[in-house]
Amino acid sequence: MEAGSRHRRDRRTPRRRRHPERRSATPSSTYTFLSTLCGVEVKFGVADLEPAPVGEEQASVFGVDAGELCLPIKQIDYDLDERPVSHSVEYHLASAFDFQLVRQGLATLPRLASVR
Repeated sequence: MEAGSRHRRDRRTPRRRRHPERRSATPSSTYTFLSTLCGVEVKFGVADLEPAPVGEEQASVFGVDAGELCLPIKQIDYDLDERPVSHSVEYHLASAFDFQLVRQGLATLPRLASVR
């Protein structure tokens, strides 16, 4: 090995995982992580979905033209005391979604006692 090349790695050689056993112990979701490793139970999350055009950087990641619509999902999760515990922003191509909205009618809601 040449002097000064001790820390270089051949880019063609795949990097080894230092601790492969950790991968199997890693929680599979954010909620599992918060619960098992942080002791935080998520009660609910509120997500905002608002289509927006992708910028140059996002377009290169998605492999699309800048200006194409994507669907950013901005979410805040709350614990049992309704304190915010997690914030996330995800970007998805708008063409990857198909929505169906089912609305509940008044006939299915419990009747409230009239106030006198």
